[in-house]
This record gives sequence, C-alpha cells and structure tokens, in this order.
Amino acid sequence: MTNVLMIDDYELAEACAIVTAFGSERFGYVVTPNVDHVIRHYHDPEFRALYAQAAYVFLDSHFLAHLIGFLKRQHLRVSPGSD
Repeated sequence: MTNVLMIDDYELAEACAIVTAFGSERFGYVVTPNVDHVIRHYHDPEFRALYAQAAYVFLDSHFLAHLIGFLKRQHLRVSPGSD
C-alpha cells in the first residue's frame, strides 16, 4: 500500500453538498486530515488502510494547505471537520 495521501479538493460548502447528496443506499465515511493524521498516515499501515477506504478525504488544516502549496505548488481548499 502506498504512503501517498490523496486529498479531495473541496471547500466546506461543496463538501457539505457532496455529503448531503451521498444518500443512504450505500455506506461511506469522511476523513478530515490534519497534521496529526498525516503523521499517523505515514507511520501506521492500519491507519492508512482506513484512509484508503474513506469515501472522501476533505482537508481539515489551513496549515497543511499552505504547506502543500509551498512544497508541491498545489492549491487545496480546506473543509474544516469541526464545521
């Protein structure tokens, strides 16, 4: 299994619309990575497996969004999990 964390690029309003439209005929869960999750994702294969099975991965950290932008030149929008 790869250590690469794939993140869906949605802001909060879009994420809410996606989750609302997901429906009840199938099961899925959302994970919201923050700095702690990224570290655990790197070190823990079981945690990585949980992330790999998630229906959506919405970025929960402005810090990570800025870090990814700086390091990878990739802009990702943030969908705070607490919201």
